[in-house]
Amino acid sequence: IVGPLLKSQVQNIASLQSSIPILALNYLNSDISTPSGLYQLGLSPQDEVQQVTQMAWNSGKRSAIIITVNGHWGTEIGKLFAQQWQVLGGIVVDHLELSKNPSSVTQQLRHFLHFKSPHTRRMDFDVLFLVSNPQFGRQIKPLLKFFYAGNIPVYATASIYSGIPSQHFDTDLNQIIFCAAPWSLGNWIEPDLYQQLKLSFPLDFNRNSQYYALGVDAFHIIQQFERHKSSQKTLQGTTGILSFNT
Repeated sequence: IVGPLLKSQVQNIASLQSSIPILALNYLNSDISTPSGLYQLGLSPQDEVQQVTQMAWNSGKRSAIIITVNGHWGTEIGKLFAQQWQVLGGIVVDHLELSKNPSSVTQQLRHFLHFKSPHTRRMDFDVLFLVSNPQFGRQIKPLLKFFYAGNIPVYATASIYSGIPSQHFDTDLNQIIFCAAPWSLGNWIEPDLYQQLKLSFPLDFNRNSQYYALGVDAFHIIQQFERHKSSQKTLQGTTGILSFNT
């Protein structure tokens, strides 16, 4: 059984005693027990946060500031960044929730960075975690440079990139480090299928390539289910490198 389900529906399935393998395209909370035949696969911001915080930690960074787009979604991902960073042993120095008004970003960031002319700013952080859509993300990186913080590494989730290449606009995202499904960045995995889907659904595919990738990976997993489950081998998927955790 393969299904894109809401969390509540996955939890209902988890309570069933079924001998049929189930691949649920969503995740339950880690504290919920599941039967041995239930497998979960999805595009989880929590996984992205774990990967980028680990990468930042391994690069020697220790003191972080967090900037999030104002709203419930940004706040929740910001909390995940803070929790994961503190689990690793890092310090969260400060957190800025950006206004929904793009015109106020410059003033907010100036204040947050304690910037004073000509070129002084706060010096109590060595890494920035950013939770943003592309519109705000394209403002943040140039402003960091303008406020003499351009040397600070910026890590983000996949939401920072639209998935639609735009060289003119995306220049302002240069040097931001973020997680993304490989299919969001090009067609080097399953190139023939990538091109076929892109030609068949041009607008929808560009906006949602990561969800097409999830469907492709689900298909390959169920085709090779027993072999990969028993061998514990990894699978190079279109959403990333996959492995069974039994």
